[in-house]
Amino acid sequence: MSCPHVRHRFAARSLGLSLLGFALLFAFASPVTADTIELEFPFEVDTWFDIGYDEGSISVKRVRVKSIKGNFKSTIFRANKTEFVTDVQIQVEYSNRGSNDVEALLDIVWVDSEGREIDGYRGEEDMDEGERDEMTAAISTSRYGLEVAKKLVVNIDF
Repeated sequence: MSCPHVRHRFAARSLGLSLLGFALLFAFASPVTADTIELEFPFEVDTWFDIGYDEGSISVKRVRVKSIKGNFKSTIFRANKTEFVTDVQIQVEYSNRGSNDVEALLDIVWVDSEGREIDGYRGEEDMDEGERDEMTAAISTSRYGLEVAKKLVVNIDF
């Protein structure tokens, strides 16, 4: 036969230790930086544009829309390649000198002369800890859209 007072004291001690653990976790966790990059560039395929962001452990160097050939995934999903569509890759060069991965929300689009969005990429990418690398996203897009695009609009939140 167990004593109900002993179980109650054990549960209270476990709860206390759990709360202490959470308090220590928040006290010693590295601060989360919330920052936004908002830039516009003249639209040119295969041209790097300097971003020049360097705060804390994160540097975002440059961005480009690169023409690519033979994207396997888009070939599977678009078996009948047409003359109207081409593949591009959005590339964002970064370095993360920190000891934690950083999640980046990319919103990179090209727009026409009236500011209407033509195409682009919106999604989450990881900036891996201790690395210098590129965040990339390959998409199929209209050749005409690339021809009439006037600006590359770059928004990155992390």
